This record gives sequence, C-alpha cells and structure tokens, in this order.
Amino acid sequence: MRNGFIITILVLLSGSFSCQKNNDVSRNDISGKIIYQDNFLNLDNWHFEGLVERVTNPEPGIMRLDCSGSQQGKIGCMSFCKLDFPDNISIEYDMYVEAKNGLVITFLGMKGINGEDAIIGVPNRTGVFADYISKNATTRSYHVSVSRYNDKAEHTGVSNWRRNPGIHLMGQGPDPCKEINKWYHVNIIKKGHVCELYVDGEFVSGFTDPQRIEDEIPTSGKIGFRTIGSHAVARISNFKVSSLN
Repeated sequence: MRNGFIITILVLLSGSFSCQKNNDVSRNDISGKIIYQDNFLNLDNWHFEGLVERVTNPEPGIMRLDCSGSQQGKIGCMSFCKLDFPDNISIEYDMYVEAKNGLVITFLGMKGINGEDAIIGVPNRTGVFADYISKNATTRSYHVSVSRYNDKAEHTGVSNWRRNPGIHLMGQGPDPCKEINKWYHVNIIKKGHVCELYVDGEFVSGFTDPQRIEDEIPTSGKIGFRTIGSHAVARISNFKVSSLN
C-alpha cells in the first residue's frame, strides 16, 4: 500500500456534527465479491464531461484528470464510470495529486431525479459544478471533497461531504491532504444513508444522513470523479467496487 494521509471529517448525525463510527457499518462487511475492477488499461468504460480532452490514460494503470486554466465552480474535468452500481458497496482506489490549485471530488450513488441513467437519461451537462449540485440539478448524489485548495493553492481548512441536488452539507471537518506527489489509498463505504471514509485501511470519518430533506436519498447509481480549479491535477488507479454483506 502506498503512502497515505489520514482524513478527518466531522459529520452531521441527527442534526449535530459528530465523527463517531456508525456501528451498523464495517469494512468487515465487505464480502469479497468484486462487482467491478478497472486497472485502466484503457478508458473505454468511462464517460467524460467538461474538459473532456483532459481526461487521459498517460500510461497503463492510470486515469489522469487535469483541470488547468479553469476556476472554482466553473467547468471541471469530469469522469464517470458508465456502469450503474447498487447500494451497499465498498469503493476503493488509489489517488495521487500532482497539482493543488483546486480540489478533487468523488461522486457516488448518482442517478436521475426520476431514476434515469445519470449519463444518457438526463440532459447533457457542460461540466459546470451547478449542473451536478444546484437545486435545479437533474441528478441526485452524495459527494466528498479532499485535497481541498482554492485557486491560489491555499488550503481551505475543511473537507466536505455533500448531498445533491441542493449541495446540502452532510459533514465537514479538517482535511490534512495537503501534500502533493504522494499516493494514498481511499476506501468509501456506502450503505443506504450511511457513508464512511477509510484511508490506508484505517477508519477516518463518516456520516449518517438524518433524512430531513424531502427527497429520496441517493442509493444506487454512477460513481465519478471531478478535479476543479486553476490547476488541479490528480491520478486515479486500482479502482474497485465490492459488495457488502
């Protein structure tokens, strides 16, 4: 396993912030049944939006997202796996941040508001952040941001979990992913309204959605990545999704 960073996110639980682990969720629930694995020999199973020419396969085993020349909230570098994944899953990947004038976002459970496919069942998107998170967005999802810098490469001091549409804050806390040019292993557990984050095999944080929003929670759907900023560049490798018991 490569060198990593511990990420701490304070979470919204029953109306208050907490970083307690949910006892109903455990990495031990991972059944070992791999639903999907991508070693990025090519990018045939990925759909690009926004700065589509900046999602590349520079070498076997790597998907690189290069958002250069943009700015926060504007057109990002987006890549979504074309497959729909069920709920109750473990998502794993290795991440290497090359440049930190911006941030890296992982979307999960993305599906159209009326259950449509999040890629082919909704209107085309431009890659502007509002397309995915605003109250008028055509999809629902959770997302988490890490290596969270502004366009001037100044760290924002926090890492956020959000629920969309509406970019509702689910959890917030410190984000110590401040160094570049180092690999770390990320594992996200998604089990209904509970999400947890592990880094290098250690529990870091999680949230339980209090379900006070008048809409269905994100469940099954697409998984995707976004880099956004004046010069935000990240490499993804060893992507794997497994089922939970």
